[in-house]
Amino acid sequence: MLVFFGACTAVFVAQLWPQLLRSEAIDADLLLARFPVPVTLRSGRKRNLIMAVVSAGFAFGVGALLRQSDLALPMRLVLWAGVILFGGGVPLLLALAIKGTSLTLSADGLTLTTLRRSQMMRWSDLSDFTAARVPPAGTPIVAFDYAPAGGAVLANANSRLIGRNSTLPDQFDLGTQELASLLSHWRERALEAAPAPSPAGR
Repeated sequence: MLVFFGACTAVFVAQLWPQLLRSEAIDADLLLARFPVPVTLRSGRKRNLIMAVVSAGFAFGVGALLRQSDLALPMRLVLWAGVILFGGGVPLLLALAIKGTSLTLSADGLTLTTLRRSQMMRWSDLSDFTAARVPPAGTPIVAFDYAPAGGAVLANANSRLIGRNSTLPDQFDLGTQELASLLSHWRERALEAAPAPSPAGR
């Protein structure tokens, strides 16, 4: 029970003071001043490592409840689901803590790299970025619209939930307002600097 409620406390603290999990201080204005030279933001490895420990704590705490012999079958199934859910997330969080997630801003677009998968999104396909919170927990995120996402299932779900079809998986050691502002201003500069399309037939 001590481990379980310790994990609950860690999540509560992380929600209230996310700056405690930042790996380093980043100045968004200095990053913006480097345009059009590409800059790369990296995920908070400290955050992923701590969340891996928290998930392991939840799995251990829920698993300990299974030792009670008088539990009904439905309750045992629920508890086993909790062990699998929290325990299964530990390897992924550890992998993210080791490999990390990166976000590269260039004059052409935004490149999101998670483990070995990279996705490049052109600025012309992106809307402005905004800070939002995911109900019901109010988890802070950066949201935006990505035109090619179209009517994908996840995009539709995001649109109904937060009003935008896409989100970023991390805050990259910035606050949500700071990151949304940096991306929006970088996008504006990139679109202004882009060459005008040639007239048709020339």
